[in-house]
Amino acid sequence: MAPLHILAYTLSISLNLVAFATAHTSQAKLFASNAIANLARITPAPTIPPLKRRQNNEAVAICSSYRTFLTCEGEFSTIYPLCACYTSNTFAGPYIDGLAQTCSSYLSSVSGSSVAAPFASFTSFCASAGDVAASLSSTIISCQSVNSRDRDCATQSSNLELYGTLSARAACACYTGTTFSGSKNDAWASTCYQKASIASNPFASTIREFTAICSSLGDVRASARDLSANYGQFETVFSSCSSDTAGFGSLPASEQASCLCYSGSNWIAAEADNAVGTCLRYASSNFQHRVSLYSPYEGLCSSAGDVRAEARTTRGSDSPTTGPSPSPTAPSDGPTSTGPSTSDSNTPQENNSSSGLSGGALAGAIVGAIGGTALIAGVGFFLFFRGRRPWNKPVPPPAGYGGMDGDGAVGGIEQEIGGIADKNEYQSAPIPPPPMAWGQPMR
Repeated sequence: MAPLHILAYTLSISLNLVAFATAHTSQAKLFASNAIANLARITPAPTIPPLKRRQNNEAVAICSSYRTFLTCEGEFSTIYPLCACYTSNTFAGPYIDGLAQTCSSYLSSVSGSSVAAPFASFTSFCASAGDVAASLSSTIISCQSVNSRDRDCATQSSNLELYGTLSARAACACYTGTTFSGSKNDAWASTCYQKASIASNPFASTIREFTAICSSLGDVRASARDLSANYGQFETVFSSCSSDTAGFGSLPASEQASCLCYSGSNWIAAEADNAVGTCLRYASSNFQHRVSLYSPYEGLCSSAGDVRAEARTTRGSDSPTTGPSPSPTAPSDGPTSTGPSTSDSNTPQENNSSSGLSGGALAGAIVGAIGGTALIAGVGFFLFFRGRRPWNKPVPPPAGYGGMDGDGAVGGIEQEIGGIADKNEYQSAPIPPPPMAWGQPMR
C-alpha cells in the first residue's frame, strides 16, 4: 500500500486535474471546432492503457483527466497546439505540459515505462509549439500589409489600362524587385491563406485568389514589354487620339477614322487595319481585357474610307455658285492684282477717251440704231399707205384755175400720180408757189 503522503499528493493532483479538465474540455472543443482538419499528416495521439485492478480511484482520475488533451485533432505545428495548449483563449503551455508529465510518471509507476513512453513525448509539447495564436496573428498582419500594398499597386490607372484587373495584380505581386519570382510569391500567398484559415480570419477569402496567380499568368511584365512590338504604331496613335479627344470611343466611325487611319496627311488604311488585327490576336492570349477595347476598330479604316478627302470634296460642293465671278482680265506684261480695287478720292482719275466704248455702251448703241431704223421704216410704211387711200386725195381746184382745162390736163400733158393714169379722178397738180417762194424778186 502506498504511503499516505503519496496518496495525499496524488489526491491533490487529481482534484486539480478534475477542476482543470472541466474548464479545459469546453475550450478544447471550441478550438477543435475551428480547426481545419487534414491539412497535414496527423500524428496519432497516445492512448491510455487499461488500468490494473489494483490501481485506486485517485490514480485513475489523474490520467483520465488527461484525456481532454488527447481529444484534439489536427497538424501538430499549429492546429493541435491551438486546441491543447490554451485555456479561455489564453496560452497555458506550462500547465498542460505539467499535466502530461504527471500522467506519464503515474503510468510508468504502475504499468512500466513502455506504457508511459507515448505520453512522455508530450511532456514539453506546448512549450515547443509556443504561443501559436500570437504567431498566427503576427503572420496574418504581415500578410495583410503586403497584400494591401500589392492591391494598391494593381488599382493604379496606368496598371489597369495596361494589364487589366487580374494581370495588374500579378504584375505587382509576382516580383522581387524587377525579377519574376512566381513560385516564391505563390507559396507565400498559400501560407497566408493557410494561417488565416486556421485562425478563422476573414482575410483568408481575400488572399485566396493570390495563391496561384503568378504561376497561372506568368511573367506579365515581359508580356507587356512585347506589347508595343505586337501592337506597332496603332497603340501609340490610339492613345494619342483617346487623350486628345474626350469620349473618343463614342464618336461616329468617320471621326474615329479621321484620327486613327492617317500618318500625317497620308491615308494608311491597310497598315492601320493590320495593326488592329495583330493587337487583337496578341491580346486574346495575353491581355483579354484589351480585346473588347480594340475590337470596335477592326477593319475601321477600310470600311470608313478616306474620310478626309471626302470631307474636302463635300466642302467644295457646298460653296455658293451664284455669287459674282471675277472679271476676265486681258493679258499683260505686268503683275495682275486679284484683290479688290481701291480708289483714292484725293487722286484725280485719268479720263482716257481713246480707250473706246465699253461693252455695255457698244451694246446700247447697237440697240438704239436698230430701234431707230425700225421707227423710220414704220413711219415710211405709214405714210405710203396713207397716200394710197382715196379719201386722202386733195380737193380739186375750180375749173380753169391755173391754166387747167376741164379735162384736167395741164399744159397738154396727162397727169399721172404714183405712175398710174387716173383719168376718172380729178388730177392732182400742185399749185405753183408765188415767185417769192423761190427766192425771186417780185415784178
